[in-house]
Amino acid sequence: MFHSKPTTIMIHRIYILLLSAILFVGCQSDLLDTQPYDNLGESQFWITEKHALMGVNAIYNNLTQDMVYGQYFMLDCLSPYAYGYDFFEAEMTSSTTPYSATYSGKWSQLYLGVQRANDALDRIPAMSSLSDAMKNRLIGEAKFLRALHYFNLMDFFGAVPIYETPVVYSEAMKPRNTVEEVSAFIKKDLTEAIELLPVSYASADFGRATKGAAIALRGKTALYIQDFENAENDFKTVMTMTYDLHPNYAELFKAKTENNKEIIFSIQNIATAGFGESMSFRLGTRATRGSCWTNGIPSPTLVDMYENIDGSPFNWDKVIPGFSSMTADQKSVLFSEKSNVEKAYQNRDPRLQTSVIVPWAEYVGASNVTYKLAWPFKSAASPTFHIQHNWNANAIYVWRKFVAVGDESLLREAGPIDFPVIRFADVLLMFAEARNRRIAAPDAEVFSAINKVRTRAGLPALQNTSAAAPTYSATKADMTKRIIQERAVELAAEGVSYSDVRRWKIAEQVNNGPILEFTGKTLKTRVFQPRDYLWPIPQSEIDQNKAIVQNVGWQ
Repeated sequence: MFHSKPTTIMIHRIYILLLSAILFVGCQSDLLDTQPYDNLGESQFWITEKHALMGVNAIYNNLTQDMVYGQYFMLDCLSPYAYGYDFFEAEMTSSTTPYSATYSGKWSQLYLGVQRANDALDRIPAMSSLSDAMKNRLIGEAKFLRALHYFNLMDFFGAVPIYETPVVYSEAMKPRNTVEEVSAFIKKDLTEAIELLPVSYASADFGRATKGAAIALRGKTALYIQDFENAENDFKTVMTMTYDLHPNYAELFKAKTENNKEIIFSIQNIATAGFGESMSFRLGTRATRGSCWTNGIPSPTLVDMYENIDGSPFNWDKVIPGFSSMTADQKSVLFSEKSNVEKAYQNRDPRLQTSVIVPWAEYVGASNVTYKLAWPFKSAASPTFHIQHNWNANAIYVWRKFVAVGDESLLREAGPIDFPVIRFADVLLMFAEARNRRIAAPDAEVFSAINKVRTRAGLPALQNTSAAAPTYSATKADMTKRIIQERAVELAAEGVSYSDVRRWKIAEQVNNGPILEFTGKTLKTRVFQPRDYLWPIPQSEIDQNKAIVQNVGWQ
């Protein structure tokens, strides 16, 4: 969970890491003009403003770790809307144990962020070299970041120990606090952060925690513990601030246009080894620059959730009569001709082909060569230029969202695309959810929030006046279904769907059954047991700390 007390050599390495963190958040170039930080001793740190910035930047840097937000997008594979290999394969079939590296990695990396935040909050208040304004801002950032790490701990593990001050691993022997205590601690940190954080920063500091980010996270925390009134109030506050939907959905996931009014908090990435993202590497194909691995792929369940452009539900049998009664072999023949199936993907929610490469659709890959997702795959070379991927024998969809086009990302494991943690569309949908849960039937405020997202996508507004129209949603239950669908398609590949199906307690219904190719052939079977609503406390933690009790079903 925590590092043991560092040696002098370890301290030197930590200072190198902290210096590196400067490049990751905020681009504080003036920090590079000082003496080499690997020559500093422990007693020389936490003295100057530069040290304080380095310490807080190290907390931001922790967010990029694989099991914090570095590979967060792969969590969709644990929802009904995606699947994959190498990541979460055992978790998809509920065949793991508390000894799994997935759980220990998540736990230790999140608590490392807590430890870094605690260190900053322990040292910064006593630093006389800081102006009051800078001191307050950095304390606000550290409190937000500590809350964000604890939010993730609560989301995945439930009740966890709360540590408010730095502690070495051998002394981390607290029992688990209750979920109520953890959520209250998160709320307290965020409430204090809200008072200290600015509304915005200069462009060079885009990506640092803001007042709006803290309010949104406090609302999200309330939503996750079903405190719908406070969640609604916080989201409504954010909705009155300067945030807005970016007019072009696709541009949200491109490096050139990612810093826009929709982004409330995101993980900052630059195209430099050690400071970039691996989304193209994990979600892209062999056609993507760098020859990528396609570890995660969208499921037919997700693709079929994208509505027709008139707002009616998509139905294969209405496009291709008798489709649902065909065998997998018959469908395989059908998909081998573009003219047979392309109409199934036309006149649909535009977010479908923005997010997913469907059969026979084109993709501009490495060296600006245009490829197409053909079935069956024949050759990536001329004249066919089929998209090659690590599932060539399987009839699968692949991601377009977050995947580099042409040569825009030269390093496959260090791409420049920021990863959104909270964006305004998410806030609108969470507001609609919280308010819909509180009142007897959806009202104008609920419709307004969800319809802003739909309108940006190019879909007709939901309404409660014309029962004959496909957009009719008059009851609380109707709106709940619409919110579930809208979150699935709007936030596809952003990692939140797994948390959604768990917090809604529907995972046992939607996460059990065959994982299919688009021909209907079974790839594997997904399993979700009641125990899987929470991850187990890593066995190494229970062995170390006898005060910790394991989650139900994992004993």
